[in-house]
Parts: sequence; C-alpha cells; structure tokens
Amino acid sequence: MSGAMAGPLGDDRPRPLARVVDLFGHRAAREDRPGKTPVAPVTPRPESAAITPEQRLAISIEALFLRRDLSLSDPETAAAFGVAIDAVLLVLDGALANGQIEAESHQFLGQQMQALLSVPDSL
Repeated sequence: MSGAMAGPLGDDRPRPLARVVDLFGHRAAREDRPGKTPVAPVTPRPESAAITPEQRLAISIEALFLRRDLSLSDPETAAAFGVAIDAVLLVLDGALANGQIEAESHQFLGQQMQALLSVPDSL
C-alpha cells in the first residue's frame, strides 16, 4: 500500500506512509480467500498491557522521526535527539535567567523536556 502525506510544519513534500505492524496480535487470514493460509486468531491485549501515556508519547515522537526516514531506535539519531533536548533545556534556563518566564513555567517545561529524554528508551 502506498500513499503520501504532507510533512508537519508546512512542509508539503510528499512523504511515504510508514507501514504499521501490530506487535500484540495478527488478524487471522480469511479461509475463503484463495492462497491465504489461516493463522492463529487475534489474542486480545491483556488489561495490564494497556499503553501508558509515556508509551503513547514515545510512539508519537517516533512517528515524527519515521516521517523523515529516521528512527530513535538508531543510536546516532537517539543521541542527536538528546542533544536537541539539552539545547531546549539551555534555552529554558536562559529564559528564566532573563526573566522571560517564571520559575513555575521553567520547572514545568523542564519536566516535559526531561520526559522527552526517555523516549528512545521507551521504544
């Protein structure tokens, strides 16, 4: 299946859609379709395997990278991602020091950036 979608932030270059693989089960093949071998039925995901907010964030961030033919599972890409987050933390520190943001905002945004640092490990 092929398709294209516009990139985020106004980048209108077509990008191929990434193929999604469900790691928790596979749809059973229909026996009435010629040439299709039946597979085991889908096993429902147990309640304990529900996706956490941290995992949902990791999936969303990884999707941004996949749209650019990159992946945070690549050690070099993950390292560059960490450097970018460090740069944002530096900017936040500067904004606090210059009185451009309040301490409460600095703390909140810093915590959000720290959460992003764990994304590569969550994949």
